[in-house]
Amino acid sequence: MILSDLQGNILEHETERAPFDYINSMVGIDLENVVSFIQYEHPQTISLICMYLNTETLYKTFSHLDKDLVAEVVMRMLNTISVPKETIKIVDDILYKKMEAFDNLAQFDSSKSAERIQKALAILDDKSVKHVLNSINQVDEEKFNAIASDMFKNNPEKLI
Repeated sequence: MILSDLQGNILEHETERAPFDYINSMVGIDLENVVSFIQYEHPQTISLICMYLNTETLYKTFSHLDKDLVAEVVMRMLNTISVPKETIKIVDDILYKKMEAFDNLAQFDSSKSAERIQKALAILDDKSVKHVLNSINQVDEEKFNAIASDMFKNNPEKLI
């Protein structure tokens, strides 16, 4: 109830497209990908994103996050009074670009070269790259080695 009211109050003040609107239309694996990106963000950033999610998406997002993190995010949501629109736009743009990059990766299949995948991964932050590479390693160690060895040959400690 309180979260829905809070979300409604923030959305009423938006005149352009609602920030993070692309998340509300995601289902299944797409929403899990969003959560995989935001779970490492600061709880205040996650709370900002969550304030724009519809109730169903918010529930699904919370169900994929650590319960202690959810508690922290909820407390921050309840204590947030206002956020500069510029801050909202910056966070929205960054997450949207991360999701675009992930969509580009999802379009690759096993016939794509490691070089193209490396270029796509290069625009992601280190934690997201590690997440993607760990996922690849769990499925196919040979493909992981083909991608990771060249990406980190000059800086292997970044892979750890």
